Amino acid sequence: MNYEEWNNKIASYFFRPEYDGRRLFLSVANALLNQLAETAGVRAFVNALKQGPSGHLKYARGICSAGRALKDRWRNGGAVGMPPYLATLALFVLAASFENESESDGYHKRLNELLGESVTNDPIGGFYPAFELWEDLENWANNERNGQLGIFRIEFAGNWKYVAVPQSQTLLTEKEHAVLPEIFSGAGLDPTISVSNEELARNVVQHGRGKLLRRTLRRLENRGEGG
Repeated sequence: MNYEEWNNKIASYFFRPEYDGRRLFLSVANALLNQLAETAGVRAFVNALKQGPSGHLKYARGICSAGRALKDRWRNGGAVGMPPYLATLALFVLAASFENESESDGYHKRLNELLGESVTNDPIGGFYPAFELWEDLENWANNERNGQLGIFRIEFAGNWKYVAVPQSQTLLTEKEHAVLPEIFSGAGLDPTISVSNEELARNVVQHGRGKLLRRTLRRLENRGEGG
């Protein structure tokens, strides 16, 4: 699939009339891409993003600038249909849960490795200005569409503004999801008994050390303290 086909698949998966008034997260992970593509989706998805949208986009010299150019062209044309930059944002979210070989916690290292670039802490070109795509999506979903296809809100999972938003869309990696039953069992948590979010977070932190990433434990520690 090309960029536009991926964008359409992602848009139709997350933004639907049945989600009217419901909060949604752009939680893009390996399993979802496989489901949307009916094949090994991550490599195909990344290749499509690197190839970029079809057609000429003025001043678009990379993934982030292409996303911004798509947004501007869409807006100038009356913003008909779904936002055309959702695949770009999906890439940012995917990097937050990407099971990278270097096992680095650093977001930019994970994104660079996902794209097949040198594993460094340097952001990819245009990453910071691309924050405007998140702002545009929030405005489109909540104000222009009145939440009728779902409510999207910018949130920050961490102190670094530009990284914290994609990280907020997916709290756990796929490997972490796989060990949750073991953690819940070790904590003696009964799914039939309701507990507060703070108590749940404290239990998961206590029994999740060595099983969950440091960044996940830090978020849960803040939640356990009522943060």
